[in-house]
Amino acid sequence: FKLRPTGTLFAGVYPDTRFLRKKLLDLTPKKVINAFCFSGALGIVCARDFSQEILQVDSSPAALEWAKKSWELNASKHPQTEMRFLCDECLNFFSREIRRIESGAARSDLIILD
Repeated sequence: FKLRPTGTLFAGVYPDTRFLRKKLLDLTPKKVINAFCFSGALGIVCARDFSQEILQVDSSPAALEWAKKSWELNASKHPQTEMRFLCDECLNFFSREIRRIESGAARSDLIILD
């Protein structure tokens, strides 16, 4: 991961999500939404070697750039994973996502709300 050690808690991968990262490794979702993605670490943990789609959503362009840089460090290990990045308010995104699903679109297998 692209880490940014600083004097604050915002390094990019957090000890308090260790249990969650471990749990994500046990799952096999094909379609994932990582809402409020920040550094993108939890979405990247979901990447596997089978075809899948992961959408990283955050309202911060700087956070999404950070997530993209972390994905660049991992993308070659998971060529079947389509990693997308969306700059949007998560509440607005989910309002549209609900309408999309109600119109018959495919649902996600996993939604991460961190």
